[in-house]
Amino acid sequence: MQNGAYPYSVAFSRFEDGCSNIRIPYVKLQGWQAAVIAARDRGASNTEQVISRGFTLGQIEVQGCTYGVNFQQSGHDTTIDLLRTENVYRSFFIYGTENIQANVVSHNPKGRDVPMFAVCDDEANIPLRNIKLKYTNIDSDDTNSKLGIHLYFNGIASGGIIEDIELDIFIRYATSNQMGSVLWIAKRDESFLPDTVGSRGHILRNLHVSAFADGTVSDTGGQGGAVIRTQNGCNWTGETWSNVVFENITFINNDHDRPLTIDPVANADILTFKNLVLPKALNLWGSAQLAPFAPPAGKVAIYRVQCSNLDVYADNSIPVRVIEYRNTKGTIPIGWQGLTIWNKGAPADVEYNLPAATIGLQYSFVRAEPGRTIHIDPYSNEVIRGGGLGKYLSLDSDGCFVTLYCHIEGIWEIIDQAGTTSFEP
Repeated sequence: MQNGAYPYSVAFSRFEDGCSNIRIPYVKLQGWQAAVIAARDRGASNTEQVISRGFTLGQIEVQGCTYGVNFQQSGHDTTIDLLRTENVYRSFFIYGTENIQANVVSHNPKGRDVPMFAVCDDEANIPLRNIKLKYTNIDSDDTNSKLGIHLYFNGIASGGIIEDIELDIFIRYATSNQMGSVLWIAKRDESFLPDTVGSRGHILRNLHVSAFADGTVSDTGGQGGAVIRTQNGCNWTGETWSNVVFENITFINNDHDRPLTIDPVANADILTFKNLVLPKALNLWGSAQLAPFAPPAGKVAIYRVQCSNLDVYADNSIPVRVIEYRNTKGTIPIGWQGLTIWNKGAPADVEYNLPAATIGLQYSFVRAEPGRTIHIDPYSNEVIRGGGLGKYLSLDSDGCFVTLYCHIEGIWEIIDQAGTTSFEP
């Protein structure tokens, strides 16, 4: 037995050396190592001929096992109607695998429940590709460190590829540990520690994440660690992200200051956050706070976000294309050159604090929410030309639009506007 709970025993079914077209309509197990394992040798024998593929799995139920399903550089072209697990270590472990569609329902997992790895080590470079996963994690009843989905570049010898990934996540559990996460995007160095070197050449593209997470308070008073994040301690400089989208994400009953924390420095085109409801901040942090790095090559697009604040690590100048910002007060970082802000969905009047007026900066504001005034506050005693010293510029009419530009340091000019505006104390 493993830790007195999980067996080292054999798998119920194990497939190697090119098995194909396997159908398992129904299995219910307790106390096995795993329901299904598909594996292949690495190194010289690591060829297409030894990949097991074409699995059609119906309803798989496992309790008190180490794994539910484990695909090791194999198991391609698989559908799983329902994988239901309880008190397992890892429900669904896949690495170096492609073309998977699965529905996983987990109760009380004991570790990193769904590891999804690209292989990029000394012996092989095998992408993780074309994965569509619906993941439900419900009614967990202990405070162990839990992690829903672990999206991971496993190796340093070459650039790994993770692409065409669609994740639909529903989590309701109690844990007092920050590691109790919805999704963790990570990589490693030689010692299985966070990569502090960067420039591995890893590629993350076409990732779409939607999620609902309820960090229900546990009996011990801990609160759920319902967070989506990139791994702290990593240096993502030199990696490449493209078409990464976080959309339709809602977190409730969560007290972490940064429930959605992403390092965008690897972003190469547009990193999108859309339809988010967060209890606190959306945090776009710098690369592990190691040192100032060059800004990302791409842009960040933020649409219809409800959160307490947008936090940006000071050493990352992040260009933002469009933001619809639903809260009552926000500071506009200087890195958001050319930002257009909409107050659509704002529950009250909104105040935006401008950064210091630096020559060349430009921001636009649109009053999109009926009856909700936008107030624009210059930094310190700086001036928006046309009003008094240090006074708000208010957008007073629905649909009002104004663009501010800095020609002279410390002074903002109104270079374009429509609708009714005024200056207020």
